[in-house]
Amino acid sequence: IQWSLSETSGIKRANQLLNGMNVDEFRLPDEDNDLNRARWVHKLIAPHRQEAFRTKDGDMRVTFGVSDVSAIDLRKTISEILALASFSPETIVHPVGLISTWAEQFENLVGAQIRSFAWAFVFVTLILVAIARTRRLIFVAVIANSLPVILVLGLTGFLEIQLDLGTVAVVSVVLGLVIDNTIHFIHRLRVEIHDRPNNTEAAIEETGRTAGRSIFMASVILST
Repeated sequence: IQWSLSETSGIKRANQLLNGMNVDEFRLPDEDNDLNRARWVHKLIAPHRQEAFRTKDGDMRVTFGVSDVSAIDLRKTISEILALASFSPETIVHPVGLISTWAEQFENLVGAQIRSFAWAFVFVTLILVAIARTRRLIFVAVIANSLPVILVLGLTGFLEIQLDLGTVAVVSVVLGLVIDNTIHFIHRLRVEIHDRPNNTEAAIEETGRTAGRSIFMASVILST
């Protein structure tokens, strides 16, 4: 939090004005009479600010200025502010404003992206099981699909890149590219093994020569 502005700020400024603009007097007066006088001066010199600090229903409004942070950090800051706001049980404190709404919606979108990615990974694994059929191919296919995603997430954490809507989308794109290439490769490999049932090594080489080249070119084009 870089700064805050509320009706209390105006009363503190009025008290400072009444005491010769002394920097140390930018505070709430200790005595009730001094406090009432500062409140009266505040209303007198800045009547237009009353609308900024209070709504028509009598609700008090406090504005905070924060640095340029991610939506997740902003939500943490809002939670800390709400935890520090100690009032009577009848008092209701809740965040309002465009930035607060944006942070909440952004956090919900990131959570939805993560959940959708998890479900996509589960369904992709089931598709690979249906296509590969053999345990060895299933194992190789799952490893081939998991490593790129783990690598991207690992580099994201190692480089301290904020996990937001964009970075989560990158992981989903990586999974889409990998599963497309894996299905292409496995299908071609099964065809080559069917044509060469007694020469698995030649089937793998032919698959790499044909499907491998197209997979490589497609990945390069899509990644650029």
